[in-house]
Amino acid sequence: MNILKSLYNHKKSKEAFTYIEVIVSLLIIALLAGLLYFSYAICIKGINSSRKSVKESIEWLNTDSLIRKKIEQVSIPFWVTDYEYSFSSNSLTLSWINGVNNSETLSLPEIFKIQTVETIDSDNDSIKGLIVKYQYKNADYELKALFASRSFGSSQI
Repeated sequence: MNILKSLYNHKKSKEAFTYIEVIVSLLIIALLAGLLYFSYAICIKGINSSRKSVKESIEWLNTDSLIRKKIEQVSIPFWVTDYEYSFSSNSLTLSWINGVNNSETLSLPEIFKIQTVETIDSDNDSIKGLIVKYQYKNADYELKALFASRSFGSSQI
C-alpha cells in the first residue's frame, strides 16, 4: 500500500501546472495577441491615411506652384494696354510668356476647378498680375501671382 500511496503523492507534486492554469495562461496569451493585432491594424490604417494625405498635399502644392510659375513668366511690353487671358474649369491660357506674343495653355488635373481669374491692377492702369480662384477637393483657394515685368522691347525693367 505504501507503493500506491507514494505513486499517488508523486503525481500531485507541487512542481507541475494544472490544466486550468495552462488554459488560463493560453487565454491571456491569446488576448494579448488579439490586442497586439488590433493595435497593429490601427497603426497601418493611420499610416495609409497619412500617405494619402501627403500625396494629395504634394499634388496641390505642385499644381499651385505650376500656375504661379507660369503667371510669373508673363512679360508684357509697355505698349500693350489690354492683357488677354482666358480660362476654363481645367485650363488657363496666358499670352506674352517671356515677352513673346503667343498664347500658352496650362492644363490642370481634373480635380482642380478654376472658378475665376481676375487682374491685379496698379495705379497707372497697368496690369501687375493675376488672382486665380480655384477649388481643390471641395476647398476654395486663392492664388495671387505677379507678372515678371513690363518690358521695353528687348530690355526688362
